[in-house]
Amino acid sequence: MKHTDEGALQALLDGELTPAQAAGVEAHLASCSACAAELEGLRAARGRLSSALALADAVPPMLATRA
Repeated sequence: MKHTDEGALQALLDGELTPAQAAGVEAHLASCSACAAELEGLRAARGRLSSALALADAVPPMLATRA
């Protein structure tokens, strides 16, 4: 069985695949626990990165009170 590469999994998460490509990747994921686990790892990493970026964009409380 040929596994889906990380680039294709990331493209799926980013909505960059054509409908036919996405259907092919999703069909593979339905039968391959290794690739499904890799996709979940990428989703988790994306969530952690989004959280870190949100914290980096936050205004520190001491600066928010200055006007």
